[in-house]
Amino acid sequence: MAGFRFALMLETGEPADPAVFATIIPRWQEGDEFLAGVELQRFRILHIAPEFDEDAAFDGCWLVEPVDG
Repeated sequence: MAGFRFALMLETGEPADPAVFATIIPRWQEGDEFLAGVELQRFRILHIAPEFDEDAAFDGCWLVEPVDG
């Protein structure tokens, strides 16, 4: 089963915690929410940067914000 890896950045320009989100779901949209990390932190995707080239370590970079609750 192939997976996808997305780099996560906060609006401040700092990496989110966790800094990487791995999933089997290839398609995401701005506004989508997801759970990541050991503590299952909820994040919302604010912006999706263009995809990286085939040799990149990540399939994309997302600007995210933590969601309370």
